[in-house]
Amino acid sequence: MYGVWASIGSRAIITQKWILTYHKTNNEIASRLYRRVNVADAAYEIIAATAACVDGRWHSVAYGKHGAVHEYFTHDSMIEARPGLRVCPQSSGSTVKHCGMDEGGTLTLVESFSMSGSRSVRSATQENIAVCLVDWNVGTTEFHGDDGTGSMSVSVNTSRNWHIFEVWNTPEYHSMYCRCARIGATNLGLLFEQNIRMNASTENEMFEWHFEDSSVDTLSGALIVDETRFHANTCTFDGTSDKPWRRAYWSLKTHRDDLIVLHGCNGAEYEYRRPDKNPLITEQFSVD
Repeated sequence: MYGVWASIGSRAIITQKWILTYHKTNNEIASRLYRRVNVADAAYEIIAATAACVDGRWHSVAYGKHGAVHEYFTHDSMIEARPGLRVCPQSSGSTVKHCGMDEGGTLTLVESFSMSGSRSVRSATQENIAVCLVDWNVGTTEFHGDDGTGSMSVSVNTSRNWHIFEVWNTPEYHSMYCRCARIGATNLGLLFEQNIRMNASTENEMFEWHFEDSSVDTLSGALIVDETRFHANTCTFDGTSDKPWRRAYWSLKTHRDDLIVLHGCNGAEYEYRRPDKNPLITEQFSVD
């Protein structure tokens, strides 16, 4: 059952501990995060949810019983984050149901993995940057703020698809970032192609959204990497004119045996650490 599942308008990523869902209807786009109640229980309980109308406004952010309830932006969401809401995914062959989307549609398996406590760790060299960028990042990483604000970040990455559900709450602003992306790694860097993106912040009243209409086709197709798009000292955007961030080429800046640094978007640097040097890893996968 563990893996990436999709339909035309939905996505679910299921691990032993987490379910991340992304869903699109005619009226809204939404993302939810569920955590497994306990290992012996098949149920996952909602932790956080966000919904956004396609007119360009976030409509709610709420936490379940594992954190204080927060509501920002407005209160008229069509998706209700009910504290204590549970879901029990049911899989049959290459399909799965009841992953937390109220519509209850059937999703198709597009990438599977097995849960494993550890996996081999290789050191980075100039000749295996591509392999390390994939291998080091397969699994779940978590960050939970200890300041009582409910800030958190959960990333679930496979060998072909990277996913995140992130909430930041500070005295100055509140933000959310929910995203799915395909990745293509080479020894020159990483192609990062976002097919689902919900990004909003009260700091600058920013809102961005993008949702591919055919998730199964998107995830099943090969991602073509044009190595001529990697520039030595910068990130290169290769998306559409209105959404240039949709495709980004992050070029290699530097590396050592346990760290790879890429040129990220808008002058940022993205660091990727070997798993034995990354304390945020909570789950590791063996890709089937």
